[in-house]
Amino acid sequence: MTELARANKLKIASLAFGFWTMLAFSYAATTVLGSISEGHPASWMRALSWNLIDF
Repeated sequence: MTELARANKLKIASLAFGFWTMLAFSYAATTVLGSISEGHPASWMRALSWNLIDF
């Protein structure tokens, strides 16, 4: 595998991981804000861990 092909695969994998992580953060924020609006205690770690696993 050439150096250019390896760099392209790394770039694509990094972009996919970044997109996946940002999507999980947005869903975690929705979960936390929904809990706060309903008067329940919100845990960022719980919401984030659940959403990172879901995606």
